[in-house]
Amino acid sequence: MHAMRDEALKPHVVRVFTENVEVYSSEVIWRKEPWRSLDAVESATLKWVDWYNNHRLLEHIGNIPPAEAEAAYFASLEEKAGAA
Repeated sequence: MHAMRDEALKPHVVRVFTENVEVYSSEVIWRKEPWRSLDAVESATLKWVDWYNNHRLLEHIGNIPPAEAEAAYFASLEEKAGAA
């Protein structure tokens, strides 16, 4: 059963990964060239990943950052567990 689910998810995961790599490449790598060192690329990459995971606003979850949505989700689970 899990193998079927994994195979069904694979195209979605590949598409999302590909789209994010394209966004990263256009927003970070190509926009800010020329790069002076590998450390500069690494630093810019880490900053972009932090923004992408913690600060960007996602319309489909109410224009809030992913980190805020995740915190609200886990808080709601704790409230439900406390109420039970």
